[in-house]
Amino acid sequence: MYKPVIAIAGVPRSGTSWLGQIIDSSPDVVYRFQPIFSYAFKDAVNIDSNREDCERFFRGIYESTDDFLLQTDKRKAGLYPTFEKKSNPEYLAFKTCRY
Repeated sequence: MYKPVIAIAGVPRSGTSWLGQIIDSSPDVVYRFQPIFSYAFKDAVNIDSNREDCERFFRGIYESTDDFLLQTDKRKAGLYPTFEKKSNPEYLAFKTCRY
């Protein structure tokens, strides 16, 4: 599956999207955009979640083809690049922002 998860956390307008694109450029990384705010994973984890819940969440976002997580609209518009990936990238990275 994947090695330890890389979490990019920050506040809006702090450079997390830019850093996420740099990390996404690696062929060894599956990068996902704000999974906690996606409809597909809304309420998937919370303060009472246990290890199994978190592992299921990470596995789910790793395997997801959700347009929001992949930022499909921004890639199609040319705002975000599309990077070549290995068939089974070793790392999972995701970005999350909060005020």
